[in-house]
Amino acid sequence: MKLDFNLLKVFVALYQERHTTRAGERLGITQSSVSNALRRLRIGFDDALFQKSPQGMEPTALAVTLAPEVLEIVERLETMVTARRSFDPTVATDTFLLGMTDQAAFAFGPPLIAALRREAPYTKTVLRIVDKDSAQHLMDEDQIHFAVGILPKDLPARIIRTVIGQEGFRVVMAPAHPLSQATPVSLEGYLSFPHLLVSPTGRLEGVADVALSKLDRSRSIEVVVPSLVAAGQILVQQNNLICTLSQSVADGLAAYFNLVCQPCP
Repeated sequence: MKLDFNLLKVFVALYQERHTTRAGERLGITQSSVSNALRRLRIGFDDALFQKSPQGMEPTALAVTLAPEVLEIVERLETMVTARRSFDPTVATDTFLLGMTDQAAFAFGPPLIAALRREAPYTKTVLRIVDKDSAQHLMDEDQIHFAVGILPKDLPARIIRTVIGQEGFRVVMAPAHPLSQATPVSLEGYLSFPHLLVSPTGRLEGVADVALSKLDRSRSIEVVVPSLVAAGQILVQQNNLICTLSQSVADGLAAYFNLVCQPCP
């Protein structure tokens, strides 16, 4: 049986609060995350541990027996974490779990990993692709330590959010595309060609479509792909497709696949 520290903390919170919502508020996680942790605890101990009653979540006989030992373990570990010496990257052996959208990974992944390997040579880096819908859940479950990308604006207060930059958009296309020499690309020209959309979830709408809808205009999206690598390979082969991306991503994709990058109209 393998139980991580966070599961034990959920056990303690449930034992003391006798309520999933209050336990979640105490730990700074959602009620669904508490329920998921309880499910894993039940599997691990082969016991219900906590059962619903008019008074709340009542501990089973096994939970009452386990509680003193689990409380002691959690208190000891929290004391050890608190007393841990300050982080020294030159000797650290941590594993960093990084969550990034595909576009963030393409633009920021290589320089970030290069910096980590240089400054913290004994650490390991696990890069996981996330989207705006999965990032918060994965952080709550401690499956990633932080996320980089265009994320929802209504994140809970327990998640610290920092804006790392703002940028415009670019249009990427093959060198033989008719718009490759058009500077600037006009809106009419932009709308007269079929578009390729990068969408990990398969949605047929991107930020450009939101902007166009405010002008009562629309574009023709003919190809949707889940990744930037696929987008680059297709754009090289299809001389009439164009793709709209954030500036840093567009510049990187154009350089990697020898494409043309133009300002967005």
